[in-house]
Amino acid sequence: NFPLDLAAVEIPSTNG
Repeated sequence: NFPLDLAAVEIPSTNG
């Protein structure tokens, strides 16, 4: 997973 939001790195978000 590559979360574009560096502030929410702990949140596994697949933003591409």
